[in-house]
Amino acid sequence: FPKLAAEVAVIADLDALLDGNFRGKLWEQWEGDPPATLGKMLSGATVAFADDRDFALVLKTKFDSADPAVRRREAAKAAFTAFPRLQRIACTLRVQDSVADQALSAVMLTRATPESDDGVIETNAEAIHMAGVVDRVGGGDAFASGVLFGLWSGWSDQEALDFGLAAAGLKHSVPGDFNLFTADEVRAAMGDGGFDIRR
Repeated sequence: FPKLAAEVAVIADLDALLDGNFRGKLWEQWEGDPPATLGKMLSGATVAFADDRDFALVLKTKFDSADPAVRRREAAKAAFTAFPRLQRIACTLRVQDSVADQALSAVMLTRATPESDDGVIETNAEAIHMAGVVDRVGGGDAFASGVLFGLWSGWSDQEALDFGLAAAGLKHSVPGDFNLFTADEVRAAMGDGGFDIRR
């Protein structure tokens, strides 16, 4: 099925996405082949919510730099080379002081024109600090849906990334797996350049 979905996306020239949040124990239960399956899915994707570890798995390589920003950029370059349809890669970055006190930021790596230095444009969303986190489950889905909402609304990469991060931050303030906040509520939480959870 993943190969068929990727082929349909290519033939129909549809935007397709991959959420590459790898769960090793789930793959062990299924006895599947993660690199092959995820690689097939990435071959049809235009947007991937993934990080350097996901691409290392799929491409059967390592990104060894001690600097996470360098690893992400090296992984993006390798992914853009391996998957010609792929245009954007986005992920969140978490700093967890405790279960209830966390900071979340985000980065988007976009395929650049050939004349750029290394073929990658990096966009960063400033960290939001969250005290009193209620439930982080569903935060990644809230981030992805927020970014996609922004991109498919014609916003810039920066606007879409900021919106996705705000949606993820709001999701941390409520229990359950779903982000039920409206676009207007996400924009209100973003405020005038700052993040403010309003319950």
